[in-house]
Amino acid sequence: YVLDTFNARFTHPLSRLIWYGNEPAPGQKNPKVVVRNDFLPEYRIARFSHMGLMFSPANPLYGVNGTQRICWNGQSSADMQKCLNGEPVWYSDWGYREPGKVFARLTFNPYFEWQSGVMMEVLAYP
Repeated sequence: YVLDTFNARFTHPLSRLIWYGNEPAPGQKNPKVVVRNDFLPEYRIARFSHMGLMFSPANPLYGVNGTQRICWNGQSSADMQKCLNGEPVWYSDWGYREPGKVFARLTFNPYFEWQSGVMMEVLAYP
C-alpha cells in the first residue's frame, strides 16, 4: 500500500521514499525509492522500528550507548528482566522474536546521517 500510494501520488521528481527492509518487488520500485537493508548484525539489529528512525546512533538517550533502553518489547518476563539487567540484546520492532535472543526496541538509526542527507536534498529544492 505505501509503495503504491507513493508511486501514484508523489509525482515530483525530487520526491523520495526511504524504504528500510527488503528490496520491493521490481514492479513497485522506482528511482525515487531508496532502499537500505534493516538487518545489521554489526549493530545487533534484526529489523527496524519506527521509534528509531529519527535518532542518531550518538544520541545520549536512545543511541547505541544510550541510557534509555526500551526493554518492554512484547517478550517474556524472563527476557525482559535480562534486558533490564543490562545483558546483551538484539534490537527490533515490537514483538519480533528469534530463538535464543533477547530483544529491546530499536531506538536509533545507523543510517541517520545518510537519511538526513536525503532529506536535505528534498528540502533544498528552490
